[in-house]
Amino acid sequence: MDYSYDAPFADAFLCDGDLHFHDYYYISPCTLPLDSIYYCVNRTGIESRAPALFSVKRGSSTKYCEIFCLFTGKGALHFRNKTYQLRKKQLVILPPGEAHAYSSDSNDPLGQSWIEFYGGDSARLIRHIVNTQGPLIEGAVFSDASAALSLLQQRLMLDENANVSLELYRLIFENRVLAAVLPMQ
Repeated sequence: MDYSYDAPFADAFLCDGDLHFHDYYYISPCTLPLDSIYYCVNRTGIESRAPALFSVKRGSSTKYCEIFCLFTGKGALHFRNKTYQLRKKQLVILPPGEAHAYSSDSNDPLGQSWIEFYGGDSARLIRHIVNTQGPLIEGAVFSDASAALSLLQQRLMLDENANVSLELYRLIFENRVLAAVLPMQ
């Protein structure tokens, strides 16, 4: 049976099977203004395997930056009038305020960890990365970013109210996500 669910964080969400397919799913219990000086998590999660039918569409009203660490499977990303093929060991980086859609290959569903965040200068930085590098980044940065995201998620597992601003900063800066596109000085 196919499910269509208008999630509060997506314009359209399609999936078949159990809607609770996350291995870990976190929604921040506290929200700060979008222009907060702190880097803030909106949601984060881990799916070892998405359902066979899995598709998300978001319009330009998307408020959050997104980073996905793809560790298994295949899929597609539609962003800025282009289609990108998704596969393991890729980072997907998306800025706020831009329409996009992504889906999983039904024969080889995606496994991923992901985060939605905001605050600080994250929107400007993520937009710079995407404008410079594109929405997909591969290479050594993948292992650094997925490890940083895992540590951030572990901290939230221990304390759902933890301030993870520093961990988000590290995810972007210290783990070569941004360094992959900025010239070294």
